Amino acid sequence: MASTQEKATHKNNTPSPSSSSSAQVLQNWSLAAPSEDPIPKAASMAALIRPAETIADPPATKTTTSKGISIMPRAQTSHPLDPLSAAEISVAVATVRAAGATPEVRDSMRFIEVVLVEPDKHVVALADAYFFPPFQPSLLPRTKGGPVIPSKLPPRKARLVVYNKRSNETSIWIVELSEVHAATRGGHHRGKVISSKVVPNVQPPMDAMEYAECEAVVKDFPPFREAMKKRGIEDMDLLMVDPWCAGYHSSADAPSRRLAKPLIFCRTESDCPMENGYARPVEGIHVLVDMQNMVVIEFEDRKLVPLPPADPLRNYTAGET
Repeated sequence: MASTQEKATHKNNTPSPSSSSSAQVLQNWSLAAPSEDPIPKAASMAALIRPAETIADPPATKTTTSKGISIMPRAQTSHPLDPLSAAEISVAVATVRAAGATPEVRDSMRFIEVVLVEPDKHVVALADAYFFPPFQPSLLPRTKGGPVIPSKLPPRKARLVVYNKRSNETSIWIVELSEVHAATRGGHHRGKVISSKVVPNVQPPMDAMEYAECEAVVKDFPPFREAMKKRGIEDMDLLMVDPWCAGYHSSADAPSRRLAKPLIFCRTESDCPMENGYARPVEGIHVLVDMQNMVVIEFEDRKLVPLPPADPLRNYTAGET
């Protein structure tokens, strides 16, 4: 039976002609005392671990695919077809407002629409080919000597529809959004007005603020309140006033005026968000509101029509046809 020394010697492929060599093998296999360890554990671990802040980011250089096609690492924060971010919308609005001629003009601006100006197709193809994965260089036509890859994409643009309440004018603005840097919160942007034009004889859609103002004006109109009392409605909080744009049927409806014809509905509970508020229309009422000056310019109580009865299921029961 082989001794322990012989087993150790056999595993290390070391001959053991004498007991002195076996003792030497045992000494090599034994663990040294912690005080005699040439590399302390703390020092060895410290050599393997580096603070995270000392690891530098790799430089932004071109890389090559398996097919030998050079591509640029992503250098843009937004794809050309991405919707405008909240930061871009804020910058576009601030840029247009700052371009107003006077403080009165700037304060009268209503921003009806702020949308992305879709870029040309070659810009989209360039982005999908070299800036955003999956990289698809085949989207661009082949050229002699290879394609020229720019360092960044053209700036994005925003289109703004602005209504000036003071002058009753509608204008369209194009703002270029230039990215300064993208270090924090998606980047900081600055805008530049590319073009602006006033579009005559048009009215843009009404915004939420105008809806609220119109409802308040109609509810405070004394003839309207009297007409509601005839129908048994005392609480104005039960009423819903929905302004609808007036159709262009005659010169009286000319788009030079900003007009609305509100539709009236009566709820059964003023504090019930689950109720169908459109189940009980208040009919026989004609109201015309000047939305620019926020005044009722026409009112007629044409016919007393009874309100539909209240429904215990919050006005969701299907009616008979």
